[in-house]
Amino acid sequence: MLQKAIRLNPNEVDAYIELGYLFQSKNDLDRAIHYMNEAIKIDPKCNAYDDLCSFYQRQGNLGLAEEIAKKSVGLNPNYYMRYIILARIYYAQRKFQEAKEAYLAAIPLTPEDPINDPYNELWRCYLDGKTATKEEIEAFYKDSGLNVKIASNRLIKRRGENEMFTTITEENYSALYSRLKDKGITYVAMNYPTRDINEIKSMFRRDEEIIFISNEKNFKEALMKSDYEEFFIDKCYRNFGHATVKGNRMIAENVATVILNSSQSTGSASEN
Repeated sequence: MLQKAIRLNPNEVDAYIELGYLFQSKNDLDRAIHYMNEAIKIDPKCNAYDDLCSFYQRQGNLGLAEEIAKKSVGLNPNYYMRYIILARIYYAQRKFQEAKEAYLAAIPLTPEDPINDPYNELWRCYLDGKTATKEEIEAFYKDSGLNVKIASNRLIKRRGENEMFTTITEENYSALYSRLKDKGITYVAMNYPTRDINEIKSMFRRDEEIIFISNEKNFKEALMKSDYEEFFIDKCYRNFGHATVKGNRMIAENVATVILNSSQSTGSASEN
C-alpha cells in the first residue's frame, strides 16, 4: 500500500518514511536507509534524520551517522535532542571533546530537567577523555547548581543532610512503586539489558511486594551468538543501548513469561 501511494504521488514524503520504518523492522537496513534518504531528497526539513542516524549506527557506519546528525542540527538548531544524538555518535567514536561540546549546547535548550539527558551523560566525556578528575567534574556540576557525586563510574545525586546518595534511576523506580502501591497494583520491576537485577533489588528494603525481572542472562547469551547490532541501535550506556525491534521483542517475551509464571504460581492465571 505504501509503494502504491508513492506510485500515485512520488512526492509523498510520509510514505517513504513509513517504508523506512517497515524495512527497519524487517532488519533490511539498506532499503530502510534508501527510503529515508529519498524522503530527505523530497523534503530536506522532514523528520527522517534521527532515524536515519540510528540506521547508520546499526550498520556500524558512524561516519555517515555523524554527517546526518550534523545536518539535522543545522536544520533545527533549537531542538536539544539532536545535539544529544550527535553527542552520542561522537562519544561512540571516542571523540570526547566534540561530544562534550554537543552536550553543552543541548543543556540550555533542554525543556525540563537537563540532569535527565545532557548532564546525565556529559560527565563521561570529561572522565573518559581524561580531561578532568572526578573531583573536578563534581565541582563543575556544583557550579552549574547540581549537587552530584561520581561513584563507581556512575553519576548520582546528593540529597539531604546525611549525604544520602540517590540515582535518578532509583528515584524513578521508587516513585513508580509508590504510585502502584497506592492503587493496589503489584509492581513488576525490570532491569536494563545485560545488567544485574541485584542493582534494582538493592534499591528496596526487600519487604515490598515486587516481582523482579532480569534481562541479564538472556541478553548475554544472545550476544554470544549474534552481533550486538541485532539487539541495540547504539552504545550510549556502555554495555547496552536503545533496543532494536528484535531487542524489544526479547524484553517483551521475557516479561510475559515471568508474569504468566507468577500468575500461575498464585493461582490467578484464570482471572487474567
